[in-house]
Amino acid sequence: MGAKCGTTASGSGNRSVNLADTTHSLLPAAAWLRVLEEEYLQEFLPQGGSCVRFVTGSPPLLQQLPGLLQRLAENHGCYFACLDPAELDERERARKLHATDQFFFSVTRDLNWKASAAQQARRLLRERGLELPEEPGPLNLDQVAQRNHLDRGQVQRDFQVEMTNRYVRDTFLGAEFRSALYALIRTQLFPEAVLPATEEVLLNWFRGHSTPGGAGTLKSVQV
Repeated sequence: MGAKCGTTASGSGNRSVNLADTTHSLLPAAAWLRVLEEEYLQEFLPQGGSCVRFVTGSPPLLQQLPGLLQRLAENHGCYFACLDPAELDERERARKLHATDQFFFSVTRDLNWKASAAQQARRLLRERGLELPEEPGPLNLDQVAQRNHLDRGQVQRDFQVEMTNRYVRDTFLGAEFRSALYALIRTQLFPEAVLPATEEVLLNWFRGHSTPGGAGTLKSVQV
């Protein structure tokens, strides 16, 4: 799971600013970042919490903050996105960040869903005590079974048990999102030959795009 951190900022001036500068802030920026890390990034946000925090300062200071926030987020295994309401979308239109779905697509537009799903599939198999081929490279059910001296069906059953416990029963996630995530992770170990491929349809769905002829595929995975 990831967490998003946002800053709403204002300020003026062009002088060089040290992060500990208190001239234009009630709390020094360095202290603000430390509080954000210790109080939120270490546990609260990764566990599903949310918060809104505001920061003001001069432009040089504010320009440094997104990079610093991103590094802090990555250090704690969180996903970071910096959204600019003035930025236009691919059709040169204003982004409708007030709409929940458009906000979600904007936050996750740079997220590599396929790589994330592959990482989740590997983690689930490792938690079942299975040894996996070295990365990079796609997972292969037969290779995993052979490497661990197990029957192919046993590996498939173990994987399905972990998937069900981790995603199908996780009511913290929305029903459709849960089904889509489950199906995308499953395709990493059970790639399908149908056209359009389930993986392609799901990846487009996560990005807010439809796939011609893909409605039936989405219905088949309960999305």
